[in-house]
Amino acid sequence: MKIGIQFSQPKIDEQYTFENYVSLVELAKKNQFQSFWAGQHFLSGDYCLLQPMPLLARLSAYSQSMSLGTSVLLLPLLNPLDVLEQATSVDVMSNGNFILGVGLGYRETELRASGINREELVGRFCESIALIKSAWEEETPNFSGKYFSLKDSTINPRPTSKPRPPILVGAYADNAVKRAGEIGDGWIVPPEVGGDSLDRKIALYRGAMQKRSGGNGVLAMMKAFHVTSDEKEASNIRALISSHFANKRKMGISKEDGMEAEVIVGNPSQCVEMIAETYRQYKPDHLILLMGFRGITNEQLIQSIQISGKSVLSQFES
Repeated sequence: MKIGIQFSQPKIDEQYTFENYVSLVELAKKNQFQSFWAGQHFLSGDYCLLQPMPLLARLSAYSQSMSLGTSVLLLPLLNPLDVLEQATSVDVMSNGNFILGVGLGYRETELRASGINREELVGRFCESIALIKSAWEEETPNFSGKYFSLKDSTINPRPTSKPRPPILVGAYADNAVKRAGEIGDGWIVPPEVGGDSLDRKIALYRGAMQKRSGGNGVLAMMKAFHVTSDEKEASNIRALISSHFANKRKMGISKEDGMEAEVIVGNPSQCVEMIAETYRQYKPDHLILLMGFRGITNEQLIQSIQISGKSVLSQFES
């Protein structure tokens, strides 16, 4: 299991500097985090969020052996040819350490501004993945779909990853989870999905993946995370996390699809046990620890990353 990190947002202490953001990523790398992930939203209002592809391209200069992933790009709102070329570039710049995570999106504001009808989302999504796979797997791909097509075309450079970068699908709803097993290389499990619902959805995903490929595919689980020996701080962080996910539901994730997040927050021994239990139950290939929720201080985030490396991540082998 590879343990990675994703920042909820780069705006810490109600301020933002990119230099501080880079220093946090470098600190995570020094403290045994094995991957860094970045998500995507548009028109995000008070929620400060850098666009993932230029961010990961810049961070590839510091990442070395650290994997870089998107969790997730809102693929049907984007031009798949642009995604293909940018993803290839980041894969080359990171020496083949790139993971392409994609999802449908759920915010009506983003759909309207993109000029995409909700009825077209799944079709565009599936065709985009097929086009990207075709361009990565074939020297001169020919692809014809309802929305996109390629004929006798090739990309240059080609990906460094062999045979190509993995494509993981982020999904909440049952149909989308099943789709991850049908067309993706893996499933990115949102942090709100847990309990009996998670067990059922993993069975759906693995059933679809086994039917298609004979294997289990990649399972990447996201969990809200903060480690501290200060119980008052831990309680405050839990409240910030609860507020964060309540705001996500207001933006479009329904209660039936977005369950209460199962968080990993506590002192080092508690966090070690919760991570170990997650691995025992689900055997994820990637555990993405979501940190830096709005309201946390820079000092608290730095200390949590440092404690993670010294007392939590050191207890697990990749």
